[in-house]
Formats: sequence, C-alpha cells, structure tokens
Amino acid sequence: MIDNKILGKSILHASLITALSVLCSIGIRVDLDSIFNYSYNIDSDVTDFYTRVAESRSVKTLVEDIRFVDIGAASRGQIAETLMEIENFNPAIIGLDVQFIEQHFDADDSFLEEVIISNDNIIIATDATADSPQSFFYDKIPTSRRGFINLGDEMEVIRKYQVKRVFDGDILLSFPAQIVKGYNPEAFSKLMKRGNGAEYIKYPSKMFYEPYAYFQVPQIGKELTGKVVLVGDILGNSDEHFTPIHPRMKGLMIHAYSVASILDGKFIKVSNG
Repeated sequence: MIDNKILGKSILHASLITALSVLCSIGIRVDLDSIFNYSYNIDSDVTDFYTRVAESRSVKTLVEDIRFVDIGAASRGQIAETLMEIENFNPAIIGLDVQFIEQHFDADDSFLEEVIISNDNIIIATDATADSPQSFFYDKIPTSRRGFINLGDEMEVIRKYQVKRVFDGDILLSFPAQIVKGYNPEAFSKLMKRGNGAEYIKYPSKMFYEPYAYFQVPQIGKELTGKVVLVGDILGNSDEHFTPIHPRMKGLMIHAYSVASILDGKFIKVSNG
C-alpha cells in the first residue's frame, strides 16, 4: 500500500520540476536556492511551490497604492499626533493595525481616542476571537470602521485572506476588505460579488515602498496623499507568520499583500479536481 504522505510529496516534487522546466524553456530565470532551501516543519501545498517560483523572478511591480508608517517605538500620545499629521496630508484611508487594550486614563489616551473617533477614514484593528479584549474605545467606533486582523494559527501558512465573518452579532469585514471598501468601492464590489469567505493572496512579484518612521511624517507627508496608509509596528519581531514566500512575515505586510490582491482584481482560482 502506498503511503499517502510519500505519494503527496512525490506529486508536489513532480509538479515543481514540471513548472521549473517550463519556465526555463521559455527563458525565465529562477532562483533555485530560494525555492529548494525554503523548508520548515509546517503544512505544504502545491500552490506554494508555484508561488515561490513566481516570486523568484527578478521583475517586480511596485505597489503604488500603499504606504507604511512605523509607530513601533512611539507612545500613545505620539501615535495620536502622528495620525493627526497623516490626516493633514489627506490620505484616502488609514489602516491602524494596533490594539490599545489597557486604558491608562491619562491625557494621551484621551487625545488618542479623540483623534480616532473624529476621523472617519481610520479603520481600527479588531480581534474577532470570541471573548477577546478590544481597544478601550472599541464600543465608540461603528462596525463600518472595524476590520478583523485574525490570520491563522502560529504554525499555519497564510495563503488566504478572509473576507468577512459574523462577530458580536454583526457581519464584520476583514481588515483588508474594510480598507478596500473605503479606498476603492469598485474593487470591493467585485470582491463581494464573488461570494467567497476567503480568497488567495497574490504574493509574487510585488514590491512595496519602504516604511516611514512616525517622526518623518511632517517631511514626507505628500507621499501619503490619496493613498492607503497602513500604520503599525512594522519593524519589530512580534506578529509574524509563515507565508509561501517568506518563513516569517509581519501581519501588517500580509494585510498589505491582501489589499494589493483585492485592488488587482484578478483572483486566483485553484481547481479541486
């Protein structure tokens, strides 16, 4: 009797070799080391190999719609000030991938709460796990400005983004879907018409602008005008996940790839047969 795991690996390897042969035959160069040395003890999927082959191509597309502001070292008062400074440059929408669970009952908290409540283009991060704690101002923010940030288990490879789920008695959109809804209603409508609970993230061949530090905003603010501005701890070591193209990727970067995938409008269809 053939071991299913061995058979599965053989099929995956055969598929990869076929893909590499096709790419090489048409003159596309691939980085074999980055493909074959990408190993860790987690689940594997045939689509991962094709994703890594595509990612190894030297030609990348710069994602123009998205900018990042890193607030990893900032206090709550500095975060509030940064959000105000970003708003001064008229971004299309701000995705705030930070939760402020513990309320300090001080001037910084009051300032932060006021800024977030008064700017209706700020989408706040929500943990859509049952009985999970939320930011102290959560109840003052309408569902239309909340997006759940849940990605998956620690050892799970994040291949898809969720679109929506029922939470707290409401239909809650995911963080990427809520951002696109505010930024590009047409792209959001196309996503929703598909009626799927989750969609594949199109990781390969994308480049993003380097993140700006929060204190740089007054100098670079014009770069944020009309853009999706993602704000969070981008350079720290927390909130990292496995992806098909990198063994540890920040959650905010995964959300950025998801937003870019929705805006692209070309959804991945994987045959079950």
